[in-house]
Amino acid sequence: MRDCVLQARKKREEAKLIVTEGEYKGFPTLTFDGPVRRFSLGLTNLRALKDAWPKVEEILERHRKAADDDDIKI
Repeated sequence: MRDCVLQARKKREEAKLIVTEGEYKGFPTLTFDGPVRRFSLGLTNLRALKDAWPKVEEILERHRKAADDDDIKI
């Protein structure tokens, strides 16, 4: 069982998020593809994400240790 968890973790670490610039109906977008379901964001959503980024970092840091521990469960 532990080997399965370690293999799954290794696959996640190897999987890279691919970000490409594109356009939709003439408007610039960023498209995210890879280990997640493909999605695109336009400028309005990207600006909102930029404004919210300090909160995102805070949550990730607070839960970083818990997420690392979850990967080791047997």
